Amino acid sequence: MIKLICVGRLKDVHLQKLCQEYEKRIGKYHRFIIKEIPWHNDLAKEAKAINKIIDNDQLVIVLNEKGAQYTSKEFSDFIAQNLATHSKITFIIGGANGLAAELLKNKKMSFSVMTFPHQLFRLIFLEQLYRAFTILNNEKYHK
Repeated sequence: MIKLICVGRLKDVHLQKLCQEYEKRIGKYHRFIIKEIPWHNDLAKEAKAINKIIDNDQLVIVLNEKGAQYTSKEFSDFIAQNLATHSKITFIIGGANGLAAELLKNKKMSFSVMTFPHQLFRLIFLEQLYRAFTILNNEKYHK
């Protein structure tokens, strides 16, 4: 299973629809869920809520601009390799205030050194995860 934990809810109806479409597409390849936790000014409270969702047997990856960067092909290889060795992979997208230091001790992955609005980044992540599965299945989506 792949899990995406997001701080905050999607408010924009257009982003909601696009994200739902990619969730549906990803679901054809692998079990995938999104868990949202409410945004809070106190990062410790957010971290506590996130930690309740994370299981001990998971690979946890924080999506953070200071993490390792991958091409789309390398990301697809990363997904394949880790699904072969982990029953669950959890990705975390922080809110507007970032994430608590304790969560940043996990593996970090970056999609860019730029900062994105967390709601828009959710869509970017979902598209790249879908792209990774199409690469792994030798489908024409990836160019």
